[in-house]
Amino acid sequence: MKIQTEKNFYTRECFQEFLKARKEPEGIKKRRQESFEIFCNLPWPDPNTMEEWRRTSIAHIPFLSYPLPSASKTASLSSPKEGYYLHFVGVHLVDQNLPDGVVCTPLSPFPSSVSEEFFTGRLIPPKRGKLEAWHSAFWQQGVLFSLPKGVQLDRPVYVLWEGEEGAALFPYLVVHLEEGSQASFCLHASGSPGLWLSRCEVFLSKGARLSLYELQTLGESSYGFFHTTCEMKRDSCLHTSTAQCGGALVKTRFEGILAEKGSEIELFGAYFPVKRQKFTLVTLQHHKASHTQSNLLYKGAVRDRAYAVYQGEIDVEEEATSVNAYQKNDNLLLSDDARADSIPALEIKNNELTCSHGATLSKIPEDQIFYLMSRGLSEEEAKALILEGFFPVFSDPYVERVWKEEYVRKMGIPRDWVDWS
Repeated sequence: MKIQTEKNFYTRECFQEFLKARKEPEGIKKRRQESFEIFCNLPWPDPNTMEEWRRTSIAHIPFLSYPLPSASKTASLSSPKEGYYLHFVGVHLVDQNLPDGVVCTPLSPFPSSVSEEFFTGRLIPPKRGKLEAWHSAFWQQGVLFSLPKGVQLDRPVYVLWEGEEGAALFPYLVVHLEEGSQASFCLHASGSPGLWLSRCEVFLSKGARLSLYELQTLGESSYGFFHTTCEMKRDSCLHTSTAQCGGALVKTRFEGILAEKGSEIELFGAYFPVKRQKFTLVTLQHHKASHTQSNLLYKGAVRDRAYAVYQGEIDVEEEATSVNAYQKNDNLLLSDDARADSIPALEIKNNELTCSHGATLSKIPEDQIFYLMSRGLSEEEAKALILEGFFPVFSDPYVERVWKEEYVRKMGIPRDWVDWS
């Protein structure tokens, strides 16, 4: 498949200049070179030949025409006050407030105290696809968050990342929780970059517990591609929530790998495309071990001429018995021209398990609107109240506040129509 290209900022010559300017260990540079060769040889995602991309055409996106960020450092958002944080603008760290005794560090310049073993790309290798290889070769800035054994953070850690307008941003995040540790970690992608292409790898050791939030409020002309994979060891627990609001075309992929006995994962998602936005959300609940559990609930509302696609799979290996897995996707259509596709799937290789999935697609029921109007609400107020109740409540206060602000903006309703408590 061919893509549009006005000017190519990612030629071999550009890559060599980029690599020369990086102050990194030789092992990191070698992996970049290997990734660049894979990037050159792999085809672009093609909806005609790749099932995951069948409903997401990217031929119109001028990928190679977006330059890497410049020296812009002006922040437009306030740093979160609900917890610890790192605040980036482009590739520059502009503000931080970090806990003691925890490794939470930017990756450019590459810190000498950090082991290269975290950055092998084992969970999301470059050979996975063109975009993964491109990211592996050109990522500029990132964050390593590593929690020592038994440490439990008292407040969340936020990474607020504002993209530079018209540029391409390649954030790289690695989250590692050692045995028995506990934390809450949130990535907020914002700003108006031309292209956002991120990779997040999460490693949970025995008994570790993590709440992971991914919040996206990109500009209306931005294209976003998010890939997150989590590997879970014995008795570890992950709660993950995604909130998708901005961007012209956004595709997210989350993979939860339940690798050892007793691991559990909960996945919650909310998305609200309007106008001509297009969102594609892909999930994989991969049960490799026995006595593991996963539970997924994604809810979306689609308005105007927007389009949403949810594509989820539960994969249970032959040796993974006594598994309990569930997957549910609900969609509300708020306009006649709005469209949503839900494609749940199961790949089951044994019979000793409990596994199911479901999907719903509907408009707001007329009887619910009528009931609320009979209690004195206008039709617009009734629809806004029903829709607010339809979406899940995010347990993190910062994520919940930003989500409601986006909800008010997209609905075009007064702020006092929403419960901010």
